[in-house]
Amino acid sequence: MKLFTGNCPESVCKTAKYHIRRENGKFVVGINYNTGNGEYWTPTTELHPDLVEMVNNVKNEINSSPGGAFYINEFRQVIVPAEGKYFLAGKYEKSLQFSIQNDDGEYVVISGKAVDLQGNALNPGDEWYGYLMGIPYVLAAGGNDIRFEIKLNANHFRRIPLSKTTSVSAAKSLAQKLCRIVGHTQGGRFYINDEREMFKPEMRDGSLIYIYLGKLEESDPWFPQDLFEKTCLSE
Repeated sequence: MKLFTGNCPESVCKTAKYHIRRENGKFVVGINYNTGNGEYWTPTTELHPDLVEMVNNVKNEINSSPGGAFYINEFRQVIVPAEGKYFLAGKYEKSLQFSIQNDDGEYVVISGKAVDLQGNALNPGDEWYGYLMGIPYVLAAGGNDIRFEIKLNANHFRRIPLSKTTSVSAAKSLAQKLCRIVGHTQGGRFYINDEREMFKPEMRDGSLIYIYLGKLEESDPWFPQDLFEKTCLSE
């Protein structure tokens, strides 16, 4: 069993977590999805039994009980919280999507891809319609850097800035690109999902929405994958 002490999603809402649920006598992958009109959907899929097994193996060993929340980061690492810690279940390369029938009887597909509920491609700056599963990062105020934090213990944290793993100029270039998309340099939390799509919560006209920031491309400066692999320690 490997502990995961890298960028772990602390204190996120249930709509930002994947879930293993029991449905019709079997375990499936599910999400919670807010529709924006005061309702929410809870679609599931049976198409990922290997992922279910990966997560439940951790849950069974640590909690002695299957099911529950998990995350997948931009490196496709499956991160499972259990007993106040995070564990690496492995890597899962397949994309997830969920379908549900709306009030008009039409089937809507929800995924981590950059499309709206009709399947039309999004452009950076558009409202994000995908699900909210993602790993949090912080865009520094002023648009000069990006960072995340590692929790060392209850009262001890370490900030890991992008500028320290790439370069000051490269980190600033990506940060300023994201600031231009949202239209300000106030910074704040944003998310990257397992499809490497980025989105950010913003208040617009008194309502909280999510803005699509674009896809993190292989050519973009980013934290190296081996940084996250080094945070996986055998327990």
